[in-house]
Amino acid sequence: MPRTGCQTLWVLRLALLATLMLMAAPLPSAAAAERGDRQLRWSGYTWVVRATKGRANPGNNRWGDTRWNARVRRDGALRLNISNGKAVELIGPPTGYGTYRWVVQTDVRRVDPFRVIALFARGTTGEQDVEFSRWGDPGETSVGTWVSWRRRTRLAFGFFAVPGPPPYTVQITWRPQRTRYTVRDANRRLVLDQTYASSRAGRHVSPRLSYWIYPGHGSFGNRFTSKTKHPPVIVRDFSFSRLRR
Repeated sequence: MPRTGCQTLWVLRLALLATLMLMAAPLPSAAAAERGDRQLRWSGYTWVVRATKGRANPGNNRWGDTRWNARVRRDGALRLNISNGKAVELIGPPTGYGTYRWVVQTDVRRVDPFRVIALFARGTTGEQDVEFSRWGDPGETSVGTWVSWRRRTRLAFGFFAVPGPPPYTVQITWRPQRTRYTVRDANRRLVLDQTYASSRAGRHVSPRLSYWIYPGHGSFGNRFTSKTKHPPVIVRDFSFSRLRR
C-alpha cells in the first residue's frame, strides 16, 4: 500500500530520531561523563563542567569547560554557550529518585536546526530527557522531545510543540516504576504532560544539562566552524525534591 505524504513524513521523522538517539546514547559509565576539573556553584548545588580532549557523544562533539562555555551571571542565572566549537555539559550532585525542575529563560521556539538544548537525569542503568531541537530540519515545528532510556536502549520518545513564550518550567519526576515529563510556558500552559513506565535509575544518578551541536548527515549537515558565534542558553534556576517514601 502506498504511503500518504503525512505517513511518509512520520516515517522519516522516526528514522531521523532513531539515528540521533543512537548518537546521543549515554556514555559507557556515569563516571566517564563526570571527568572535569572545573566546578561552579549554581542554584545551591555544585556542578562539574564536563571536558574532553577529543570528540565524544552526544553528536560527536568536543566538550569545553571554560567560563565562556558555562558561568553564573550576576542575577544568578546560568549561562551556557558553545564556544570555539566546543559544546557544554554540566553534571550535578548525586540525587536519586525525585523531581528535577529547571526554568529555561531562552526562547526555545527559535532554536537553530543544528543546536540542541538538553535537560536530563542520568544513572548507570537509566536516563530521562527533555530536549529542544529541530534535529537538522529547518521546517520542524515540534521543537520538543521527551525520551526514556534503559542503558543504551531507547524505551520511548515523543515530539511536542512549544507555542508559548518563555520562561519554560521543565520537570522530570523519576520514580522506580514510572517517569513523568512536564513542560509549562510563561502562561502556565501545559505543553507536555507525559508519563511512561521507566527503567531503574541505578547508581550515580544526577541532574544534567547540556547545549550541543547536532552534526546532521552529508549535505544536510551543519555549517558551523570553531569561529561560529552561537547564542547563549540561559537557565534561570534549578531545584530538586527527593522522592518521599
